[in-house]
Amino acid sequence: MSVEKCNTVESITIQVTTCKIQVNNVLQALASLLVWIVTEITPGPKEKYIETMKKILYILFTIMLPAASAYGLNGISPADPDSLVIISAPALKDLVTAWSDDYMKSSGQRVEVRTVSNIPVSGDLKQGQICILQESEIKGDIAENETRIVVGRNIVVPVISAGNPYLSEIRSHGVSPANLKLLTNNQPTWGKLLNGSQENIARLHLLNTESVINAVSEFTGAEMKNVNGVQHSSAIDLFRAVSTDVYSVGFCRLSDLQPEMVSPDGLAILPIDKNGNGIMDSNEDIYTDITAFTRGVWIGKYPGALYSNIYSVFVTPVPESASKFMNWMITDGQNIIAARGYSSLILNERISGAARLANVFAPPAVEAGGQNIFRTLVIFIVLVVAGILIISFIRRVITKRQAVVPSGIASDKPAFNGSSLVLPKGVFFDKTHTWAFMEQDGSVKVGVDDFLLHITGPVTKLKLKKAGDKVKRGEEILSVIHNGKQLNLYSPVTGVIKEKNPSLDANIALINSSPYASGWVYRMEPENWQRENQLLFMAEKHSQFIMNEIVKIKDFIAGLMNRENPEMSLALQDGGMLREGVLSDMSPEAWEEFQTKIIDPSRTVWFYEII
Repeated sequence: MSVEKCNTVESITIQVTTCKIQVNNVLQALASLLVWIVTEITPGPKEKYIETMKKILYILFTIMLPAASAYGLNGISPADPDSLVIISAPALKDLVTAWSDDYMKSSGQRVEVRTVSNIPVSGDLKQGQICILQESEIKGDIAENETRIVVGRNIVVPVISAGNPYLSEIRSHGVSPANLKLLTNNQPTWGKLLNGSQENIARLHLLNTESVINAVSEFTGAEMKNVNGVQHSSAIDLFRAVSTDVYSVGFCRLSDLQPEMVSPDGLAILPIDKNGNGIMDSNEDIYTDITAFTRGVWIGKYPGALYSNIYSVFVTPVPESASKFMNWMITDGQNIIAARGYSSLILNERISGAARLANVFAPPAVEAGGQNIFRTLVIFIVLVVAGILIISFIRRVITKRQAVVPSGIASDKPAFNGSSLVLPKGVFFDKTHTWAFMEQDGSVKVGVDDFLLHITGPVTKLKLKKAGDKVKRGEEILSVIHNGKQLNLYSPVTGVIKEKNPSLDANIALINSSPYASGWVYRMEPENWQRENQLLFMAEKHSQFIMNEIVKIKDFIAGLMNRENPEMSLALQDGGMLREGVLSDMSPEAWEEFQTKIIDPSRTVWFYEII
């Protein structure tokens, strides 16, 4: 796929995501109103009807959206001003000017760039102003109505020749920040850099740009004037010098380093042993290629002194013209960054940035005369009345069917309806009832969710993979066993298993009593976390999924019972309560059927989830 086509796909993906967020905000407001109505006119717990209400709202909203747009549901936005003013830090003038020129050509909007040395931020910004500045130029804490969005990066990277005879040792041990400082004031041997006996001299080469010299100076602690090394006016000259002198180290901008240059016959990114322990730990191994390296920078695995974020800072509310410019800046505008020596955002960052902007810029309805207000009110009332009528119909149906717990399901075990589930914040849940949580060191803990343990009853044994095994998202990763009957569960993420929870060997009951804390199962090194976590659920959405899952399981149990007593099946489906450990007393055949009908179908990944 060409770069142009790829950028177009990314732009469409971000726009679709933004649209979904805006529509969802409207639906959430309507859903809140209808949930209140449900509690007033519908008997029993409201959770049973919320998912149905949301589906109804989506259908109604889809039908009414064209009419709502035509009759002013969103109000009339104020006219764009004649000119959009962007305040730029001096160092970013070329980049901001290039952005403004390209945006004016594509949109027709006039943009004025003003360069000021004293950037007004952290309480001094005026509403409607947009400042583009580097991280080091931001002063003070974020003001109450101030927003900061990352729009690019300045990344400085050390490179070496892939023909360096010590390459395998360098990749195994890395070079610590303390040892790299030796490069700036003398010519150390590779033995000093690697804490070994290698005698060849390591020479320093630098790209002669202010951003590179500043970053190396800050990283090593040496004053700019004291940074020794051969300085090159162009990246091509620097790469040629490093390739010729296989023992040398060069510092350049990441944007100068093309992906095809990092190869066995070309250059390699010098691994930095960030914690200085003499070993490239799994959470430091980001130097294999540019894609992995860029992702590593984003999630904080690279020394902060060697990169700086570029921010768009503004105070809300801002004119519509400003919001359009900032949306363009993190989508199509990213094509301009590399040509100016900076690094563009990866796709996940662009999507999250667009989502933040969508929430920040969601405008309140603006009064546009009595006629528009009247039309808006009529449309809203139509939606609410339609919802009430449908809820009333559901109520009549439910009233005719008395929710009786069948005697065949009766048990001394308590009923279970999902309201007592533990769903900790910050945990990502998979539909196959596993979960993932990223630790501060970049590793990911994986375990079994609380809901499944309520269904199976206490786990008496686990079948696990070995440390070092690699698994892909959706592949079988463990089996939970209750008295010889088992369910196979699937990995929520792709990665390498670094460790099994040793506490479970001594006390298997931990997985039942503390599934999200001491009862975790694996610690993994993820390979595609930023993309795959978008396919997982956070607590609120997983709670909604669980409510649907309970209905499916009730239907499943009813189907099993229907083979023995057809009259009992309908009662459970419509109102019967699940009991704790409902699967525990069932046959191995029932567990196998639960696997194929409930667990396995949830492994499907739909296209809309990826977007």
